[in-house]
Amino acid sequence: LGLQYKQSGQTIQTFTYPSDTSTIFYIHSNQTDSVLEHVLEDGSLRIKNINVDIIKGSSDSLIAVKVIRKQKGPSKPIATEGAKLIQFATNYEDGRLYIPNFLTIPPKQKLRAQEVEIEITIPYGQSISLHPSIRKMINDIELDGKVYERDIYGYTLKMTPYGLSCSDCPEELFKKVRKDSINNSVDSIMDRVNAELEAANAEINAEIKSNNDAVKIQINTK
Repeated sequence: LGLQYKQSGQTIQTFTYPSDTSTIFYIHSNQTDSVLEHVLEDGSLRIKNINVDIIKGSSDSLIAVKVIRKQKGPSKPIATEGAKLIQFATNYEDGRLYIPNFLTIPPKQKLRAQEVEIEITIPYGQSISLHPSIRKMINDIELDGKVYERDIYGYTLKMTPYGLSCSDCPEELFKKVRKDSINNSVDSIMDRVNAELEAANAEINAEIKSNNDAVKIQINTK
């Protein structure tokens, strides 16, 4: 896009769903084919530009899903009007949230960096499960750091003040993180030791050079 389309506009919709700590809130994606974008029969354009963030809430009793439609334009009002035309809809049914992995631009609407961001706020104590189909849409997710994000799909995750904690991940996934943490700590210690040794060697070499220079001066003045 040219500089004339540098202004951003957006529209926001927020949907809330009941939270029940005794049940699991499932999040899926409505998959399409693997084509990144293509034109439909009616002339509308389908684009895979969906980003999902999962963040921790509080002890609130509701799960909040914020849908943010965005696009660029020559001015903020024009960009905002264009964002309103982005076709995108999630679907909630029996404790399961379905998120399309595409947005649709209506016929004759031009490409203006359209995208949809989704912020899902999970209250403390609520458990969720992310279907593998959602993996490529995840932009950011708050975890407790005990398992890697790439390993959590299909397992039960409970929201805590420290982020999502895996309730039923196999022990090997936790061991993987602990092992990497130990290795990183050892590497960090070794890097610090090597840096201190290099600094000490540099100081000794500087002192030796200084002493040698002093000796040369004394010899030359005799």
